[in-house]
Amino acid sequence: MQCPKCGADSPEGAEYCSLCLDKLPVTQPAHVATDAPASPDGYVAPGEWRGDAELLSSRVNPIVERKMRRLYIRLGIYGLLTLGFIVWLIMSLTLWGNPSQGKQSNKLIQSLNARNASDFDQLVLPDAQSQGQLFFNNILLALGNDGKFENVTFNVSQSDDYTYRASITGGNITSGIYGPIDLGQYQNLVLVLENHQGKWYLNPRDSVLVPF
Repeated sequence: MQCPKCGADSPEGAEYCSLCLDKLPVTQPAHVATDAPASPDGYVAPGEWRGDAELLSSRVNPIVERKMRRLYIRLGIYGLLTLGFIVWLIMSLTLWGNPSQGKQSNKLIQSLNARNASDFDQLVLPDAQSQGQLFFNNILLALGNDGKFENVTFNVSQSDDYTYRASITGGNITSGIYGPIDLGQYQNLVLVLENHQGKWYLNPRDSVLVPF
């Protein structure tokens, strides 16, 4: 700084002249530009411009957008897989785990054709196992060594909330002791199914499967 009175030089920012001690005029600092042009995307780096607040862009970084999009896709896939598993579990415990009365009747026929007493017993009411074994043996006696049920069809009707009747409407017994038999001509061939703890079982006490 130069003293306007004596012309002596004084340090920058001094209030009094170092030679004549006269008060020096107050000088204003050089003007700092505050209106720097913003970048095209609206973001100004901290070192480029300073004002009351830095201008920040509302636009999300493209890399972050891609990562978020992938995250949403993965979450959607996991959600669908979880929903599918829940549906499968419900169906397994209800419809698939509890076959219809018609399907249970067909399983009984298959176990008889296979002479499989174990499979047959599993389809009989737990409190009627002895009657079920007698029912099984009587049918096999009628079938003989080579007799089988073929093309058996059922008409399933509901008797009450816990009982269904699967009446045989067609099919035949091949060979057997009494020769081929057309089952469609008999009206008394009925498998009675009862619901026990959510599953359908054969009630051998009220069922008839041999036409005599």
